[in-house]
Amino acid sequence: MAEAINRVAVVSGATSGIGRDTAIELARQGWTVLCVGRDPRRGSETIADIRKASGNRSAEFLQADLSSIAATKALGAIIRDRHKRLDLLINNAGAIFDRRRVSVDGLEMTFALNHLGYYVLTNVLLDALLAAPAARIVNVASGAHRRAKLDFADLQMTRGRYSGWRAYCCSKLANVLFTRELARRLAGKSVTVNCLHPGFVASRFGNENGFFWRIGFDIGMLVAAISTREAAKGVLHLALSPELATTSGAYFDRSNPATPSPEAQDNRAARELWEISRDLTRLG
Repeated sequence: MAEAINRVAVVSGATSGIGRDTAIELARQGWTVLCVGRDPRRGSETIADIRKASGNRSAEFLQADLSSIAATKALGAIIRDRHKRLDLLINNAGAIFDRRRVSVDGLEMTFALNHLGYYVLTNVLLDALLAAPAARIVNVASGAHRRAKLDFADLQMTRGRYSGWRAYCCSKLANVLFTRELARRLAGKSVTVNCLHPGFVASRFGNENGFFWRIGFDIGMLVAAISTREAAKGVLHLALSPELATTSGAYFDRSNPATPSPEAQDNRAARELWEISRDLTRLG
């Protein structure tokens, strides 16, 4: 525990589900935990719960809408101003939508939040991560990426009938490709990056959608989901395990090394996605 006292972690999507349980465990181990979320009320409740569960007062809530490029950049600037060095970034915030929505930047919401949110926050915080002797980035992806293939001519899904499930699967494929390309760019540096499928989780996932979607997710969770605490174990394994100190660019199924889909191993697609993301955000 003493080794982690001065270490700083950023956890996005930290006010519920996997992010919340991950933040609690990091605080128990003595980390300073910066918890990112959209809802100030849930943020205050989360910090109170973390402090009560861990006895650690070094937890802080930071409000941001990670589907907004400008808001995510502003969040990163605040974090950098307060912490010149970061030891861990856990990109976890994400959602699924039953109908096509657009972000404040006019981008398809699933792509904006689930992919660009990771891309922007990581790139804004990268110098602070590189300032640590050995920092890690953990991207929460999903096995749903196996059902996707990116259409680079229509990443915003404006053609044909919109499918929220397809958009989600594509965003999770983007998470794996982003991890792959970032690992290539960080080769030889002090920061590693890996991603994982955390399992099908009983959480607030999908709660902002219509009645029938919520019912469908609720039934699925009752039948097949694991707890958020159980899912957080995989995230924490990638974040903390000594044996993964030099592992980078890998995909895990919970805590176990796994092989992603052939589409997720496409280096050309990974580079193209990076270039498109760079052009959209003017970062990287």
